[in-house]
Amino acid sequence: MKEILYRNYRLYGNHELETETNTLYQLDGQNKTRYSRRKNKDGLLLEASRLAHEQRKVYWVTILEDGKAKYYITFTSVFISVDFLDDKGRTVKSYQFDKVEPNKLMVTFMNLYEYHDDSDDLDVDLLYSYKADGSFAHVERFTTRKGMERRVEQIDYKAHSKVDISDNFAAYPEFGHYDELIREDRVLFTDYQSLECTKKTSTWQTPDY
Repeated sequence: MKEILYRNYRLYGNHELETETNTLYQLDGQNKTRYSRRKNKDGLLLEASRLAHEQRKVYWVTILEDGKAKYYITFTSVFISVDFLDDKGRTVKSYQFDKVEPNKLMVTFMNLYEYHDDSDDLDVDLLYSYKADGSFAHVERFTTRKGMERRVEQIDYKAHSKVDISDNFAAYPEFGHYDELIREDRVLFTDYQSLECTKKTSTWQTPDY
């Protein structure tokens, strides 16, 4: 069962929901409002989030499934991002929706992530980039470890043919209705044989302690 909370979520570190009070302060900072200064804060977070939605400003939505954070949505005046969370609260997939018309959105970026054991350190980061005309690009990043050092390999690809991106479009949602944003069946390009490698880099990184 899904539960919608209008609270910010910490994607890094302890992976937990912000309190309603903290979220209200953060909304005030982003949107130049003064909700957090009111003495009676009952219902204010919902009111502030609804107003932000109507004015196409910043607010956050965390959707729980069976009591656990499963989806985290960030609304801004420019784009909407959606993070799909695993059981540890880490992002395993993300969408960025850009506005192509006043009430029409399109997934322009999709990322898939794989982590090193139970940590927040990435082993794999796959980026899929789409344009409205069907143009497509792909970037792969792989991290390997040797002692304290990390080797990050990045491979850039471009597609010579265009892809059908009809599944990447969505209507701007009504407040409280986010199912279209968290759809799993968006375009995921898999015809790697038609991609051309345009750049390949490899770097070693040493953590600063």
